[in-house]
Amino acid sequence: MISFKVNRFYLFLINLFILFLSLILAVFLRFPNIFLSQFKIHFLKFLPIFFFYFLLGYLFKIFHIEKFLSFKEFIKSFLKNLILNFLISFVYFYLFVKDLAPKKVLFVFWIFIFIFSILILRKYSNYFYKKRPEINLILYGKKNYFERLKKDIENNPQFKFKILFSNNIEKIKKIQDPKIIILPKSSFFRKFFNKNDLLTKTVNITKFYEEIFGILPLEYLSEEEISDFISKDRRFYDFFKRVIDIIFGLFLSVLTLILFPFIALGIKISSPGPIFFKQKRIGFNNKEITIIKFRTLHEAKTGWIKRDDDAIFKFGKFLRIFHLDELPQGFLILKGDLSIVGPRPEQVELVKELEKEIPYYFLRHLIKPGITGWAQIHLGKENIQSIDFTKRKLEYDLYYLKNQSIFLDLVIIFNTLRAVFEVSKHY
Repeated sequence: MISFKVNRFYLFLINLFILFLSLILAVFLRFPNIFLSQFKIHFLKFLPIFFFYFLLGYLFKIFHIEKFLSFKEFIKSFLKNLILNFLISFVYFYLFVKDLAPKKVLFVFWIFIFIFSILILRKYSNYFYKKRPEINLILYGKKNYFERLKKDIENNPQFKFKILFSNNIEKIKKIQDPKIIILPKSSFFRKFFNKNDLLTKTVNITKFYEEIFGILPLEYLSEEEISDFISKDRRFYDFFKRVIDIIFGLFLSVLTLILFPFIALGIKISSPGPIFFKQKRIGFNNKEITIIKFRTLHEAKTGWIKRDDDAIFKFGKFLRIFHLDELPQGFLILKGDLSIVGPRPEQVELVKELEKEIPYYFLRHLIKPGITGWAQIHLGKENIQSIDFTKRKLEYDLYYLKNQSIFLDLVIIFNTLRAVFEVSKHY
């Protein structure tokens, strides 16, 4: 079995190879006739970029692949490292390098790094997570408290966790590495903290769910944790998110106006009735908003709506496959009722029922609803109409509420666009 140290060394060599190859190709494309002389000049100037790349890689621990509990966590940290290095490289060349201004070379260099990194590192990290040793998952506390976690781990054998229960700290220390200690509360951290133990990770149960499953589990979520993340100051983020919303809102609105005659004609030919579907939903801070879409059903439905292909007319199915029925919501984004990313807004009467049945359901209304969201890219656009499924969606919504960032929004947008281009019926 390959050791973690060998994996780290492999990752270092892979990244070094990607940097050299990207620089070679960037210089060759810019100076094909004088490649060798220009490569020598550029190589010396790019050495500090190489140095910062590996320095930040060390700080982001991208070479300690075993420290990331999943490929998702690994690639998230890697992309943060890449973006920061991209910005540093431009600052470095435009402020500190006077005799060389490689605008095109630098830009192409980072494009190649991004492409090669995604292609090569994805294959390698997927290989690692399939071949990596089984990780001892030590649950510290009463067995019945961890009942849900045990089931979720057993239902996801790809993570290669071996579940162990123990309340004895000395016995836990003797358990073979690599190991992860799951605590019911963060207050137990002091008992396990050991900065020299690189292969042991200690997390509370909600943090573990965040990193592995991308949710905040209702069973384990405390009011103290909720208070911490809803009280964050996000004015800087809100400003830039609004800028992104306006850009996407304008794009969708213009696209709606261009396609309107054709879509309207298709709806009228396929099914008698109005062109638009309108419905009251609950938005930000429990404000009622009116959702507008291109109509895809023969008749409007309310309440728990089950999937019924017969209720969707033929042209409506076409609109749904390509998500064209959502286009008019671009106007709602410009108005400020919707965001491009956020929890999907629910019907007014349905919300009243769900708030009675599901704890913390009201928290999803602390965020502006969106056209797409964290729950949609994981669970799909189609709803399974049940309380249990709605709880699952809420757990994804709460994860988004806690972890809102421009980076996460871009991840969600990218995955949604990819689904559209793949002509998928689900996100």
